[in-house]
Amino acid sequence: MCLFLTIALVLQGMFHNGGWVEINLQNKEEDKVLFCIPHRYYESHTNTNGHGTLIGYDLVGLATHIVYARTYNAELEIEDWTANYQIITDSKIVRKGIREGMYWRSDAFLKESGEILFTLYGYGKDSLAINHIMDSAHIDRANERADNLLITLMMSTPLWN
Repeated sequence: MCLFLTIALVLQGMFHNGGWVEINLQNKEEDKVLFCIPHRYYESHTNTNGHGTLIGYDLVGLATHIVYARTYNAELEIEDWTANYQIITDSKIVRKGIREGMYWRSDAFLKESGEILFTLYGYGKDSLAINHIMDSAHIDRANERADNLLITLMMSTPLWN
């Protein structure tokens, strides 16, 4: 019984409750990527041997996976999957498809220059969860946070003494 409780407590610490995931883009502006995973998940970092950042999020009990990728000179297999749907906007490229009975979607977020800043991949059995997570993803710009803080401070400071 003690062994079972110990294993359960160790495994409990490995899983995260659902909520907002925040990843620092490590740029001079200190921008962050935010997306919401509403289910319990397990987070795993992959050693890319200096090719960038690759973080996996496995949703507990859903056979669904989200991958954050900001890599250089490295290619993921999912990048070569044939898309049934693709839309390109000024800020991102969205690709969707079905592969071996599994739904997948990739959202490549673009810099102003058109270069890919990072890509968020979702694949698995639960297309609703994947779309919910991918639709929530956005870049939280540090300069916009500073502007909003400044406006808040200005509005809360009296103009007369």
